[in-house]
Amino acid sequence: MAILPMVGYTILALVVISCAVIALRMQNLVIAAAALGIGSAALAMLFFFMNAPYAGGFELSVGAGLVSVLFLVAISVATTQRAESASPQNAVRPAAPTVPPDGPEECTIDEA
Repeated sequence: MAILPMVGYTILALVVISCAVIALRMQNLVIAAAALGIGSAALAMLFFFMNAPYAGGFELSVGAGLVSVLFLVAISVATTQRAESASPQNAVRPAAPTVPPDGPEECTIDEA
């Protein structure tokens, strides 16, 4: 058994695991989605090295390509909607003042 392929497998496995940890721990969702895509591409390379070309091709096209793009689009849409809802045009305006501008009038209570 050759040492060089084992080193390649180990490096790719470490890349997959580290990208998964980065994707879980990141507060920035764009970086987390990018780490998920990189980890998925490394997993696809690992599949190719293990003579599973169909699994590697599927992982590369769906895992690294489609899912990463869908995550980035969803993050973009959610960020845009959040920015629009926080704009001053959509802000809640205070109710009309209950005290007239010339001052409060004396309030009397009728007792029956």
